[in-house]
Amino acid sequence: MRFGIKWILSYELNLKGEPMNLATIAALSIVMIGDSHSDYSCANGEFGYLGRKLTEIYPQMELYAVSNSDPTWWVGERRHKMNKGNTFYQDRHCKGGDRRKETPLASGLPNADLLIIEQGTNMVGRFNDEKIKTSIQNLYVSVQGKFSSILWIGPPPARSDVIPFKKLCHLENIVKRSVLQFGSYYSSLTLPTEENSFLTGAANGTHLKMGPAGMWAQDVAKEINRLVGHPGLKEYTAYPALPAGSPQPCATPQPKRQ
Repeated sequence: MRFGIKWILSYELNLKGEPMNLATIAALSIVMIGDSHSDYSCANGEFGYLGRKLTEIYPQMELYAVSNSDPTWWVGERRHKMNKGNTFYQDRHCKGGDRRKETPLASGLPNADLLIIEQGTNMVGRFNDEKIKTSIQNLYVSVQGKFSSILWIGPPPARSDVIPFKKLCHLENIVKRSVLQFGSYYSSLTLPTEENSFLTGAANGTHLKMGPAGMWAQDVAKEINRLVGHPGLKEYTAYPALPAGSPQPCATPQPKRQ
């Protein structure tokens, strides 16, 4: 699919700030992998709003989302079956397959200009610090050469009694330092939330309601447009914009002196 506006610049910058020749590309091709924040279906219709909204903003995007996934699922280290009921519907852009199939391997994803990786929440309490680093490295190695640029979307805030903000900050500091060796990182922890921003019941306090998730998707889209320097993309304004210049909530620890 096409945006309908050809790119007229000889070079753009990829997410690492290096020249990326897009002179002959008429549209930005995007592939995205994610967890339950992006996995929407009849079974998971109450959440997955980030993926749902981003496919509305970028209808050409190929979205592969698997609830409960972490980076190891996408490289074959833990190829879990799809959750029961996670069936691919034609009106849903996710292509994870039906419940009889395993999580697709990242190495088998279609080539594209941009890969978006939305992962993080399920690493909290599941991985130690070293495993976080190696899982990210293994995922990047598996997709090497397939994408011009890679953007990692970090986990959003959760209800404080479910995942304390301190734990999310600790995860973000490790993930961000690992990701910046390969691509670009988007911090979702700047998203303003309150206790009533989260769904209840099966969503368990880690999944955002439609409104906050819409703000999240809208801000991610703004970052994508800014990073690739596309001059013709219309800004998506269905939700209130995040405050300009939101402070980074997690201070990155300074390296210890030897």
